[in-house]
Parts: sequence; structure tokens; C-alpha cells
Amino acid sequence: MISIIKLSNGETLLASVTYKDDNKITVSEPLKVETIQHLGGPAMITTFWVPLEKEKISVDISNQHVIMSMKVPKDTEDFYIKSLQNFRGELTEEEQKAKKVIRKVMTSNNSYTVH
Repeated sequence: MISIIKLSNGETLLASVTYKDDNKITVSEPLKVETIQHLGGPAMITTFWVPLEKEKISVDISNQHVIMSMKVPKDTEDFYIKSLQNFRGELTEEEQKAKKVIRKVMTSNNSYTVH
């Protein structure tokens, strides 16, 4: 279950919650969420919570440090998954198809005009 977690130090995380009880919450692949101003409005960005960590990690967080946690809506879950794919350098199926088409156009002997 992908959840948004607000910590007592002010940080906000998006993460997969793998375990939860009265004492702790265990999260996998946590991303830190920040809100910025972009094109005149707020935008949400994610960064590694554990800097420079590209491996899949799991972290126990004491409930003393958790202000709230809740399951996110589908669009936020999609944003989280896309963020992880970007961090790992993975391409979506659509991006893979586009890359193949571009490679084909660039390596062919024909003249193409792209609009």
C-alpha cells in the first residue's frame, strides 16, 4: 500500500508501507516529498529520503515520529511509481516505443521530416 507519511520533523514521505503496528511503521523505497512553486502554482517533487540510495531499502520508523499516515489516491500512487522509475533510469512502455521509433529514424538512410 502506497502511503503518504508526515513525520514530526516536518518531512513528508511517499512510501510503500509493508508493516504497521502500535509501535512502528515499516516502509519500503521511501521518497521525500517537497512542494515547490512551478509555473505560478504549487508542484510536488520527490527526492531520495536516504541520499544517493539507488537500492531498494526498507526502514522502520517509530510511531513517536509519525504524525499521520494514510493511503494515497491512485494518481499519487502513479506519481510515486513514475518517480521510482525515473530514479532507476527505467523507461515506461510508451517511452521504450518512442525510443525505438527515434532510433529507427536516426539510423535509416531515408530522409524524414518530423512534425
